[in-house]
Parts: sequence; C-alpha cells; structure tokens
Amino acid sequence: PVMCAILETGEPVLNFELHGETAAQPGVKRIWLEHWFPLQDRDGIITGINIVAEEITERKRQERHQQFLSELGLQLRLMSDSDAILKHLVSRLGEYL
Repeated sequence: PVMCAILETGEPVLNFELHGETAAQPGVKRIWLEHWFPLQDRDGIITGINIVAEEITERKRQERHQQFLSELGLQLRLMSDSDAILKHLVSRLGEYL
C-alpha cells in the first residue's frame, strides 16, 4: 500500500512504522521507522523509490517502560493502604510482564 500511494501521488511517505522480523533472527520482533521518497527522472516520471529506515526497537521498548512507570506512579500516589498498594503492584506487574 505504501509503494502504491507513492506511485499514484508522487508524494513521500514519512514516519512509517514497520513491525516485523529479519531472516537472520526469525521470531525476534523488530520495529523500523521508515521514510519513503519517490525518485523522479528529469521529466518528473517516478522511476523508483528511495527508502530510509532506522531500527527503533529499543527506543520503543524504552518508551513503553517509561509509560508504564509513569502511569503506575500516578496510580500509586492516589493509594494510601499498603496492602492495596502491594496488590496493585503485583497485578500491574503481572499484566506488564
């Protein structure tokens, strides 16, 4: 779909997140941030597509951890009972892991 959109419109597609695996590490989920640009000849005819890709798997993992910790911190601030806090922590950690 991304390639077709570029070929039809001539417009680049920026900040496209691609989730997948590599042949070198099957089963290991990876995330890439991609930017797709049409390559045009002198007459403006699209002759190809240039793709710039950056693997952002670790960055996304860190963002997920930070979001979890931030939300957990906000929830715990509203609690005062130590038993309730412990139960909430165990429950949330179980969901997260």
